[in-house]
Amino acid sequence: MLLWIGLTLTESASAKQIDEELRKLAANAYQAGHIETGHLHLQQVIAQNPSNMAVTLDALAEILKQSRRSDAKLRAEQPNVPFSENPSAEQAARQLCALEQIGIL
Repeated sequence: MLLWIGLTLTESASAKQIDEELRKLAANAYQAGHIETGHLHLQQVIAQNPSNMAVTLDALAEILKQSRRSDAKLRAEQPNVPFSENPSAEQAARQLCALEQIGIL
């Protein structure tokens, strides 16, 4: 029993470290202008924490925030550029809406 608890704590700490590393990679990707790469890292965080709604909500919100930031920057630099699709942001928005429909939000 004690061994099981130790393994669970170790797995939990390891998972937390992986999440933190993925979030750092996402932040670096966003900073470098690689928005889809940043989204992919946050999607991995969500996939690794399927039952943790706080982690899911935080990652989805960050995906949407970074998408809006990227769109605003693009519009400022090139005002006549047509609207660009962002599948990751659309998916994040759909997931947030679904969570709201089932009462999570």
